[in-house]
Amino acid sequence: MKQRKQEKEHGWYRLDNAAKLFPSISNTENSNVFRMVCELTESVDRNTLQTAAEKTLAVFPSFRVRLRRGLFWNFLEYNPNPFKIHRDIHPPCSYFKGISQRGYLFEVSYYKNKINLDLFHVLADGTGAMQFLRMLVYHYLQIAHERELTESTIPDNCLATPSSRSEDAFHKYYQKSKKDAPFEKKAYRITGSKLMPGEIKIITGHMPVKQVLQLAKSHQATLTTYLTAVVIYSIYENMPARKRKRPVKVNIPVNLRNHFPSVTSRNFFACIETGYTFDQQQPTFEQVLEQVNQQVKGQLSSDKLSQRINFTVATEKNPIVRCLPLALKDIGLKIAYKQGEIAYSTALSNMGKVSMPEYLQPYIKNFNLIMSPSPFQPVKFGVCSYGDTLNFTYSAAMEPVDIPRHIFRYLSKQGVEVTITTNEVKRDETV
Repeated sequence: MKQRKQEKEHGWYRLDNAAKLFPSISNTENSNVFRMVCELTESVDRNTLQTAAEKTLAVFPSFRVRLRRGLFWNFLEYNPNPFKIHRDIHPPCSYFKGISQRGYLFEVSYYKNKINLDLFHVLADGTGAMQFLRMLVYHYLQIAHERELTESTIPDNCLATPSSRSEDAFHKYYQKSKKDAPFEKKAYRITGSKLMPGEIKIITGHMPVKQVLQLAKSHQATLTTYLTAVVIYSIYENMPARKRKRPVKVNIPVNLRNHFPSVTSRNFFACIETGYTFDQQQPTFEQVLEQVNQQVKGQLSSDKLSQRINFTVATEKNPIVRCLPLALKDIGLKIAYKQGEIAYSTALSNMGKVSMPEYLQPYIKNFNLIMSPSPFQPVKFGVCSYGDTLNFTYSAAMEPVDIPRHIFRYLSKQGVEVTITTNEVKRDETV
């Protein structure tokens, strides 16, 4: 009875607009779990990390929840159980048992000098997850180096009230007018020998961020559009000629906090798309980049992004949809998800620059983002930078490595110094 009373006092959360999809379509083959990694300059101490995790969870109330199934929608309720960190024993981005067994929707693990955060997309997007990880690292280092650290400055953009962290920003910025339906044609699908369910191949290119930024600037492009064009061109180089009639399309998540004031730690993103239809042509890389630039610029206005918000929230608010039992909603969501997935060849998520207080930087080596592949998009890309290093990570649920090899060789030919790391130890991949 005491536990029930405690749960009632802490309340529950409706799933935000983006989160409503994931419980219906996620499983071991399509986890919708992404991983963020902080690499320290020292080995991680288990007990210190456990204490740091508890301190961090105390200021992120929307993370202390478990997933429950209702009559009309899934929802999140307060989780009274203790949170436990563990040694890293599972492949990155694995569908962990807490998702389906009313446990926590994220995991914190460690291996040697790495702190890992695996997070189910129901809980947060990349920005919200990075807020949590940065606070976790902050608390860890404050505890581990209590004697020598005299400062206690919290990482940028991590100061917020519990209510503002937990707000549903989709509903906050929803307007009934101006809707944009983002339905697209079927895109080229990357194929290859599948790995076992839950397995993931990871290849990361580490490079000086200044070199890549200068290269993008020389083409009047942003870092995201430049790398997206490199991905599209690399996929094209590996396409069978008979399949070149289908466009190569990339799904790019956009952090809506950069366009609408919000500090929520939950999901608040929209997806834009860009691509190129090659047919039998053999365009130059510059032609592909020019089209990517134009397409992305045309979708990044606040008005266009607002229309995307309005469309997705209006669908959720439709009286007929709201009255359908969850079992029927699950069927509809799976159909809608498949239609959305086949419209893209891959996805590229750029977290941008990860910052930490200057006094903590000597203890931190790097940050990284690993995306989870899906059945229809078996190859995905995660990008982030820390300090002087840009990390460009390829994750795949299939065996061939031709696409990342072409990407990193192309960048190397442009004068970028690329160092490769991979989770495969049987072979030595070189650029």
